[in-house]
Amino acid sequence: VAAQERTAQLALRALVEAMRQHPAEVKALEYVYCAVWNLLLSSAERASEFAHALSADRGDSALALTLEALRSHARATGVALYAIAVLLALVEVPGAAARMLAAGVVGLAQDVARVHSRNERMQEGVLALVEALEAAADEDEATAV
Repeated sequence: VAAQERTAQLALRALVEAMRQHPAEVKALEYVYCAVWNLLLSSAERASEFAHALSADRGDSALALTLEALRSHARATGVALYAIAVLLALVEVPGAAARMLAAGVVGLAQDVARVHSRNERMQEGVLALVEALEAAADEDEATAV
């Protein structure tokens, strides 16, 4: 089990670095975000690691890299779909929803939904992300009172 955990951690770090090194390569980003999504689904710990991961030499957060990929490649169905899925997987990580809301993810996701208005899976993913972020914001507001 420890070896599997270590392998997953190393894979996650390599994927974050690949996001930073290849921001313009649409097909590479599609594969990277697909792999990240699968790792995030494997454990809440992986999701937390990703949400707080930094690329090695520039210090870009994985979340910031994901948002930039989504902005830059909103028309690329694979990148957009997997990036939305990754963001959705991060909503439950403490602090991640607030960071996403502050970064304007709801508006960005809605822009992506408009671009892919005929893609039912994209519409479902965006709706799920927006609803999850709104619920997280409501929960944060309720606990603040």
